[in-house]
Amino acid sequence: MLYDPKWEQKTKADPLSLASLIAWLERHPADETYCYMDSGECLAAQYNQSIGRVYQTPNPIRTYFGRSFDAHLERIALEYPRNFGAALERARAIAR
Repeated sequence: MLYDPKWEQKTKADPLSLASLIAWLERHPADETYCYMDSGECLAAQYNQSIGRVYQTPNPIRTYFGRSFDAHLERIALEYPRNFGAALERARAIAR
């Protein structure tokens, strides 16, 4: 059988998935807090920056009722308490 180099290619995880967000949140101290109102340093902005994506705050109505990754990300970041451990719990709950 001939060798095909594609067999060794690793599949990259989709950065716009809850699984990728959960993996990112797991790397942060659980008690570390973030400020939701600081658009440059909020959880959503930090995550988007980590994946090299320009962050734009989504429409609040779509965020509240939406099912897109960005809507989930905003809802996870918005709720209290605003620390990475609680955000991780919220992300895991949505992913179930």
